[in-house]
Amino acid sequence: MENKLQAFEKHNVRSIWDEEQGKWWFSVVDVVGILTEQPTQRGATFYWGKLKQRLKEEGASELLTNCQQLKLEAADGKKYLTDVADTEQILRLIQSIPSKKAEPFKMWLAKVGRERIDEAIDPELSIDRAIQNYRKLGYSENWINQRIKSIEVRKALTDEWDKSGVKQGEEYAFLTDLMTKTWSGMTTKQYKNHKNLKKENLRDNMTNLELIINMLAEATTTELSAKNNPQNLQESASVAYKGAAVAKNARLEIEQQGGKVITSQNAKQLGQIKEKNVLPNNTMDEGYIKYKAQHENAIDLPFSPLADELIRARDYLYTLGFVGVYDNGIGFGNCSFRTSANEFVITGSATGEIKNLSRKELCLVEKFDIEKNTVWSKGAISASSESMTHGAVYSANDKINCVLHIHSRKLFDFMKTGDFHFTAENIPYGTPQMAIAVMDEVKKIGAPHGIMVMLGHDEGIIAFGEDINSALEEIKALAA
Repeated sequence: MENKLQAFEKHNVRSIWDEEQGKWWFSVVDVVGILTEQPTQRGATFYWGKLKQRLKEEGASELLTNCQQLKLEAADGKKYLTDVADTEQILRLIQSIPSKKAEPFKMWLAKVGRERIDEAIDPELSIDRAIQNYRKLGYSENWINQRIKSIEVRKALTDEWDKSGVKQGEEYAFLTDLMTKTWSGMTTKQYKNHKNLKKENLRDNMTNLELIINMLAEATTTELSAKNNPQNLQESASVAYKGAAVAKNARLEIEQQGGKVITSQNAKQLGQIKEKNVLPNNTMDEGYIKYKAQHENAIDLPFSPLADELIRARDYLYTLGFVGVYDNGIGFGNCSFRTSANEFVITGSATGEIKNLSRKELCLVEKFDIEKNTVWSKGAISASSESMTHGAVYSANDKINCVLHIHSRKLFDFMKTGDFHFTAENIPYGTPQMAIAVMDEVKKIGAPHGIMVMLGHDEGIIAFGEDINSALEEIKALAA
């Protein structure tokens, strides 16, 4: 059976794929914790205990009988027998728990099952989904490339273990622990503690260099195993030690040269460092430009009649409070329409306080480069601080011709709890990471019209459509 952490919104659900029965088993406590919004695992466990008692009293013991117990990893890194249920049982369980998350969770269950079937038909889909998820979480493209490669290396190693008669589960874990301790000097549990991790995946919290050294251990072990052809766990352990020793020597050599391989920083801390370094020195906070602006001052640009339609839509959003200015004087909200393949007209920077916009507050974005974090524009005013994000939406679908970026506390909070597309909370607005994440989500939506929320951009929502009216309708429908 294959153990896996599955993400629902910001929560992890421990799960196991049963190859023989062709279905997922989910941790009941994790599901109960999500549905009842328990702040701690202990609270979820207590609620599940009370619910079991109530179900017995109500004569619904069949649900409890059908639940199984399988070993799942706990916060301390050890595996314990845990109540699990399949999709059908989880759906029945949801009926017993009053929760505003019931419907979103049902849709999530269906999505998890569908993705597993899709990946069985086309294994590349699992890699594609991993890439998209890492981008949403704000990892750099370089790190993602290394992580995907590490998954491939790990798969080659486990295939070799399978041929050697090593069993999935505890025997896999034993060999992995042996290799980790050999090259790093710490067991997997000690390594996770070193990074202050609980349920999180250790490899997802490694630096590029840590991933490379770990890959060296696994790739070398795979090569040695193919050559020596071990026939059982004991022989495979001997090969694993030798492979990991090669990686240990590489680590020691790097450290002797003054480098550092093992770090106590986890993904969250590494992400914070990346976000601090990714922006130019003159970057300012909310409402200000974070990209490199190559702007040419120009007066009375020959905008098309669509400019007036965009202004009307923007002014309408202003009357609803979706575009405007905060008490600290910082404006929010911006609108654009596409003029050609890579050009678009967008409302200018710091125009949120203007009640009735005019053409002089519009700017033409002639081109943009996400990798270089640069926008080239022309007009009497600089382009909006969200220009890069608008460009990313247009790049994702050539049928999209309008993007409306609004702010609304009420709609933002509603979308956070619903089944809407979103970018991760640790991705700040106006950055290349945000542009890439938005592009990925728009591609997932597929249609040339839709709406999504940017969790890392407080109150930030993006609507888009084939034209200005259809984009506006997305907002109206949500606000209705």
